[in-house]
Amino acid sequence: MLGHTQIVLLWIVFNLVELFCGQQELLEASSTEVLLTATGSFLSFWVCLPMLPDKFTLDPAMRQAWLALPKVSFPDPGMRMASEVDVGRFLAVLLQQMAKPGAEAVLENLYNLLVFHLGNRSALQRFCVGQVMLHLARLQQDQIYPEFLVNKLLECLTDSVYYDEIALDFTRTQKDYQDFIATLRHYKVPLEDDVNFSLTQNHNLSNVPRVQSSLAGALIALKHLPAKLNPLVRPLMDSIKKEKNSTLQRDSSAHLVRLLELCVDRKPSPNAKILRNLITLYCSSEPPHPGHQASNCILTLDHMQKKAELQCFQRRANTVGRPPRIPEGVVLPDEKEQKQLEVQQQGAAATLVQAASHFGPKLLELLPQLGASMLEPILNSGLFALSLISVGTLNSGKHPLGIQ
Repeated sequence: MLGHTQIVLLWIVFNLVELFCGQQELLEASSTEVLLTATGSFLSFWVCLPMLPDKFTLDPAMRQAWLALPKVSFPDPGMRMASEVDVGRFLAVLLQQMAKPGAEAVLENLYNLLVFHLGNRSALQRFCVGQVMLHLARLQQDQIYPEFLVNKLLECLTDSVYYDEIALDFTRTQKDYQDFIATLRHYKVPLEDDVNFSLTQNHNLSNVPRVQSSLAGALIALKHLPAKLNPLVRPLMDSIKKEKNSTLQRDSSAHLVRLLELCVDRKPSPNAKILRNLITLYCSSEPPHPGHQASNCILTLDHMQKKAELQCFQRRANTVGRPPRIPEGVVLPDEKEQKQLEVQQQGAAATLVQAASHFGPKLLELLPQLGASMLEPILNSGLFALSLISVGTLNSGKHPLGIQ
């Protein structure tokens, strides 16, 4: 059973998002004064709501004042993340319609509230602020936002922070580690000199790709690119490689495609390296498995064949009776590594597909590195030479195989 916070959050998604996103004509026809009167007192509450912990108990009087909550449960844990994204979209649609003369003070207070949440060491708060800003920037591409808000987003992206969500577990792990080392030293077990459990040795705990990719997407949507693009590119690539939530992974792909577009005329441009890394991710070799033989074939068909062969072998291995004999020299793929490989190939494929859809007929013109990467294997193989010979012999009236 979910807590009150999740129920309220999901109720907003299923009702208010549908109202404001599906009925934008109503907002567009409403005056700024009407919007401020109807929603002004709830804006800060709606911003804070998706940032609350799952088991946080809300004030019933406040909750019942504007929502009639049903007694429902949502067993799917992925609905919490989807609702956070949708609430960010809902707030962006509302703020877009409020960005008119007469609402400057309300928007200024709201921007200060977003900066306040960015200043906290909460991954959830930073993620939600990133979602609000990236959706708002998409809707208002020509809008100029306060410099202090944009600079705070960039500061959070480049800052190394140990989020509050992992602080308790990290502290407990650190204490257990220190107790374990003290026990070993008590019994005079030989230890190396550098066995201290420090924050610097666990720097990866501070880099949460989901949060960083949200902030990076907001900066890209705002068209605010720093001098060095690595803080933007790294979290997006990490999300494409490791994010198991397909919605967030596709969002990261869209952010990266938008970044490629912004960097077409940039000198030097990172596009060549980004595309090369994407192609490497998609074409990454799978661990060898039964029945696979290297061949010059279409990569997608080759992956499909290997996956079908692996599933067939696993079905035979799970049947009752004598398990099938594993051929000599064949190593079965690790299940966790196999899933990770599928996630990164899915993310890379989604990014390349989105790039083709976004750039359209100008794809190879704006991203020439992609065309070169596609042609290089063909030019380096014997198939290209064979095709030239075939064309030449057909033009001469002779069959390439000598058939009369």
